[in-house]
Amino acid sequence: MVPRGRLDLSAADFAFAMAACCRRHNTEALTASLAARFPGWHVLPALSVRTAWDALLAELALPAGSEVLVSDVTIPDMIRIVREHGLTPVPLPIDFDTLSVAPDQFERRMTARSRLALIAHLFGSRMDLGPLAAIARKSGILLIEDAAQSFAGCGLATASPADVQLLSFGPIKTCTALGGGLALIRDSQLAGGARQRLGSYPPQTAAAYLRRTAQFAGVQTLASRWVLPYVQRLMMLARSDLDQVLHRGTRGFSPANYWKQLQRQPSGALLAMLCRRIGNFDNSAILRRSSRAVRLWELLTDVCRPGTLAREHTHWVLPIAVDDPVRFTHALRQLGFDATQRGSTLIQITGGEGPGDGRWERLVYLPNSLSMRPEQLACAVRAVLADG
Repeated sequence: MVPRGRLDLSAADFAFAMAACCRRHNTEALTASLAARFPGWHVLPALSVRTAWDALLAELALPAGSEVLVSDVTIPDMIRIVREHGLTPVPLPIDFDTLSVAPDQFERRMTARSRLALIAHLFGSRMDLGPLAAIARKSGILLIEDAAQSFAGCGLATASPADVQLLSFGPIKTCTALGGGLALIRDSQLAGGARQRLGSYPPQTAAAYLRRTAQFAGVQTLASRWVLPYVQRLMMLARSDLDQVLHRGTRGFSPANYWKQLQRQPSGALLAMLCRRIGNFDNSAILRRSSRAVRLWELLTDVCRPGTLAREHTHWVLPIAVDDPVRFTHALRQLGFDATQRGSTLIQITGGEGPGDGRWERLVYLPNSLSMRPEQLACAVRAVLADG
């Protein structure tokens, strides 16, 4: 069985994370070390991107009803947090082929109440934010870049034209630290207020981060190509869905006490892990991943997939749109490839402006592990599509 993918962590990384939970840490020194990686920015570590987003909106304290222009394909929690602060999300269409927001669409949806724009890069792609940044600056709109799915090194982040960047190092992300996020902010006053707010939250305990590390060490074991087939058979015997089990076991915040869990500082152990992962970041893994993906798409030129015309792409995940995602996923697993419909929690919001692009709702994520052989996977995908 070719697994859907493994966490971007080595055994040595897991060992470091566990050992870090047993030591005292100088959090100010760790934060300064992180800040040194992004010159020209005020760097604020947070428990997650959602934590940083919530703190940023709280610090801005915009009038109720103010509008936030937001990519119409995003994760539900980012919209939930916008509404929690009494703000109105206004969807900006993401083009399925380029994975970008067109400048004319950006201007068309601005009104006198527009105050912020949250633009998300999807699936490892990066759109050109220069034209949007120019429009936002001229219109007095704060431009926030959601780069949770597109981290590819500190250099790209440093060169961003945005006012704020949000970087994620959650479990399934590139350069994961099993949690944590960074808010990179240009304005010193905004950064100072947000830092003070984040610093007022109770800290995540070392025990909580240790439990999380052990949990994902188990997930990493289950994702092995040797173990995964037996896990799937057990799930079938128990009449359980593997995707649902993994989703429940790996989600960052449970519905109960959501805001209490969200509004916490990262532990010293998590900060130490962030420093290790970012400090040791090696772009060669992304290059190998991209090479596999490019070869796969060369063999599957006729499949429907987002990002065929994307300006830059690191292929963090490999989504395709199919007519019957449930049947396709099951059939591909039968051929030995662990496809999933839960490679991301993205949704499309329409804001009552008519139906969305149904292709976003029919995405299946192909396995993107080191054991994936593009030629074999392409053959299996074509077989399932032909049988459909």
